[in-house]
Amino acid sequence: MRIGSKHERFVVSIDPATARDLDDALSCEPLGGGNYRVGVHIADVSAFVPFGSALDEEARKRATSVYLVQKVIPMLPRKLCEEHCSLNTLGDKLAFTVEWTMDSRGRILKEWMGQTVIRNQCKMAYENAQDIIDNKFDPSCLDLSHLPPSRHRWAIDKIKDAVHGLWTIAANIRQARFDRGALSLNQAKMYFDFENNDTNTAPKGWHLHETAEANWLVEEFMVMANARVTEKTIEFCPDNALARWHESPDTSRFKTLRDALKRKGQEMKVSSGRALADSLERLGKHREAATIKALTIRCMHLAKYCCTTEAADHSLSHYALNLPLYTHFTSPIRRYADLVVHRVLKCALEIEGIVQRAIRDGVPEDQISISPKEVPSGQLLLHESDVTDVALHCNERKEEARKCSDQSIELYYCLYLQSLYEQNKVDGRICKFEKHHATLSKVADKSFQIYIPTIGCERELFHDNGQNDQVWVGTNKKNAKEGVVYIQWEEGLFQEACILDGWEAHVTLKPGQKLDFTVQLQPPPRSELMTEEEVLAAVNTPASEPPDSKQKKNNEQRRRKGDSHA
Repeated sequence: MRIGSKHERFVVSIDPATARDLDDALSCEPLGGGNYRVGVHIADVSAFVPFGSALDEEARKRATSVYLVQKVIPMLPRKLCEEHCSLNTLGDKLAFTVEWTMDSRGRILKEWMGQTVIRNQCKMAYENAQDIIDNKFDPSCLDLSHLPPSRHRWAIDKIKDAVHGLWTIAANIRQARFDRGALSLNQAKMYFDFENNDTNTAPKGWHLHETAEANWLVEEFMVMANARVTEKTIEFCPDNALARWHESPDTSRFKTLRDALKRKGQEMKVSSGRALADSLERLGKHREAATIKALTIRCMHLAKYCCTTEAADHSLSHYALNLPLYTHFTSPIRRYADLVVHRVLKCALEIEGIVQRAIRDGVPEDQISISPKEVPSGQLLLHESDVTDVALHCNERKEEARKCSDQSIELYYCLYLQSLYEQNKVDGRICKFEKHHATLSKVADKSFQIYIPTIGCERELFHDNGQNDQVWVGTNKKNAKEGVVYIQWEEGLFQEACILDGWEAHVTLKPGQKLDFTVQLQPPPRSELMTEEEVLAAVNTPASEPPDSKQKKNNEQRRRKGDSHA
């Protein structure tokens, strides 16, 4: 039975300002005594996508929406994504709700899950919620046109109370998660600025967006809802549930990064998730913190969907979140995996209802056994093998969608560089390249790689300084066994570069092309360069001696000799 809560709960959504497919919304009401009633309300897409229909098959095939810079390729028809399913402010909406009575520390005192009818009272952007948290909120920024003017003041007060309450609880939940060893692996993302967001013109600029407290607020309750739903579906439908599994990394994969940090006098511990979390927090103020985080992610496995019966083969735990069980439930408009979970949850709740009624009637719990086939929603469940097939397909499509999104960002960055190039032809004072900080991230036999945190991309530079159109000043030699390259910037003068060393890099359009860019590293001060004799001495130094020590030793020798190159 679907519960109507459109008048009992004050529901708000918090999303990117340009979002149209609103999967989730939140509610928060103080109950007195330091307790709150908190609700996570998720669009009930299963009510609009019949199991086994042509619409369902197409959604299963697509598996995910694909987010490009100025375009979304939706998993479902736009009429569903942006109107019928989306939790907009106009009208009643069908939802799946997870509701808790909890204290301000996020400890759950009571829990309820079920299908509901809700009404979103306010569509907020993350920036609006952040302003409330920072106590600099301007109510005129909100669109309350769906409410009569006489209720605007009431709504604004309710919105502020809800956000402050949610943030108080979320901050405590988040701290507790990190205290247990959860990892924060979010990275800044490049966003583009346009004269008109509705056109496909070249961007006029770009900025880096980092998640703030308002993003964390939503994230914490979504993580909690996902985890609780996983437990419920596994409890009552153990052979048909879908989990999100993140395997613990092989610690040997961190060796190169740990060695590089050791050269810098830093230490990274990876014996456990908690140890790694503490190391990343401590390294958060390091100049190369963004690159360190990117290389840390590279050392890890990708999270994957799997059927919960695979628990016989491997753990279902999620390493990064440090949770024993996890799934995706909160984004069914854009992920097919979540739609599968919704159907399993509906079946699980029907079974739970029968079990609870039997217990109230005096039937011993150990004598109650209900199969999914015995409840109406059992027909919505996939067979174990089909769940595995869906999981594998969703894994593949999710990775493909991520690559498309990354390539879209690089494409629009090239369009931005092209606009600089065109402006430079008209006005020579406008620089036709951009300056970025680049970091050495990998050394191979015939090449080395640099990572540019601001763009979030990696480029390979070949030792012969010609392949792949990746240009830089000078030639180079290498000592790959220690993750070190020796770059010759001038005749007889070299730079010893280790992983996590950085340069200024000039990024410009690749000559003769409009849809790719090239990176040109800039030389360091001549005082940091080495002679060929010093390079030979450094290469022959025992590997146990850190390269930084070699550099210091060489610099000291140079000073004693009064090196004319310094």
